[in-house]
Amino acid sequence: MPAERQEVHVPDGLRTMLRRFVVAVLRQGVSPQGLTAFAATYFKNLNEEANTHRSGSMTRVVGFREDVLEHNGDAREHRGDFAHRDSETFSEDGNELANMQEFSRQKMRRRQSVSAESFDPSKPDDTSDAELVYHAKDEAQLDRLRKAVQGVFLFRSLDSSQLLKILNALFEVDAAPGQHIIDQGDDNADNFYIVESGIYDVYVKGEQDEEPQLCWEYNNTGSFGELALMYNQPRAATIVARTAGKLWALDRQTFQRIVLKAAFKKRAVYMDLIDCVDFLAELTPYEKQNLCDALQPKVFTDGSVIIRQGDFADGLYFIESGRVIVTRSEDGVEREVDRLDDSKNPYFGELALITARPRAASVIADGDCKVAFLDVKAFERLLGSCLEIMKRNIDRYRSQLEKVFGQSHLLESTEL
Repeated sequence: MPAERQEVHVPDGLRTMLRRFVVAVLRQGVSPQGLTAFAATYFKNLNEEANTHRSGSMTRVVGFREDVLEHNGDAREHRGDFAHRDSETFSEDGNELANMQEFSRQKMRRRQSVSAESFDPSKPDDTSDAELVYHAKDEAQLDRLRKAVQGVFLFRSLDSSQLLKILNALFEVDAAPGQHIIDQGDDNADNFYIVESGIYDVYVKGEQDEEPQLCWEYNNTGSFGELALMYNQPRAATIVARTAGKLWALDRQTFQRIVLKAAFKKRAVYMDLIDCVDFLAELTPYEKQNLCDALQPKVFTDGSVIIRQGDFADGLYFIESGRVIVTRSEDGVEREVDRLDDSKNPYFGELALITARPRAASVIADGDCKVAFLDVKAFERLLGSCLEIMKRNIDRYRSQLEKVFGQSHLLESTEL
């Protein structure tokens, strides 16, 4: 008799887990030789993260990019970094070195102290602007600098006055071919660097490596050096100028007291904001932190169109402050169908995360309005589980559309 055929059941979540692992491998540029070690670290951290959530413990929310600003005064090891590194927060700023540095630091397992003063962004800071270092610049330099900092993820949390302080504090560094910008193991890290021009090679030496390995390059763009300033730890990589180039550098004190504190405050505000959103209630604290870090602040003045009927649905908006009016145009007549503010339904555009169809209505700022924006791709990468929750609640959206527009078939054809 032929052997009885056994039915194989694919566990729930396996495909998602493997997809995220593959994305992490590709984004890290893991070499064939390093794949096994990377996989071991990735799944070990994933398991520890799951155990942490099952035990009910919560990550302290004091910063950005997972637990980057969680402070304990020492260089520290991080858990879960690579298990969730396929997040939007790292794909947009081009700062893949931060991920690679984390992996290198985990491999090295070093707990060296640094001489710099520890900085806790959750504590009041009495540093005055006069104590910060400023470097005079002409308009041509400021124009170049504004272009150089546009893609720096770390500066997203800054308001206009804070960004101006950063621009004034940055100073130029001319790099010559072969010059070491930072050296792995240096425990006197003093600057954060932004690339304006030039090519820079990144080398990392693990405890098993005889020679540093070339792991990455910065080609006329990017930024590096933030980890040592965040954690008060030795440099995690060596970066050498391959060509002549120009960098902008920011000193430790200014970086910590402006950039880190702004990021800390941003996450705290956004955590309060998303805690009011019903379909995000099932997220773990860790997932909420990543969501906060991916949100982009946008400000609209009175009468500004935030969403235009018929446009492609690009993402989800959370109302941080202010009020919006929802309007719909039919047969050439535009009518108001709803009003939303930061206390009533503090989000809109969520149907963009269910289907990919034109907007069914326009949303207009009623007075000055501040929102936090999450694009569709970021949401799918970070919060795919919420997308499933929203799809399960599709009947609720049908009833909402009937109430607002007098018809529910819009869910099949268009979206807000």
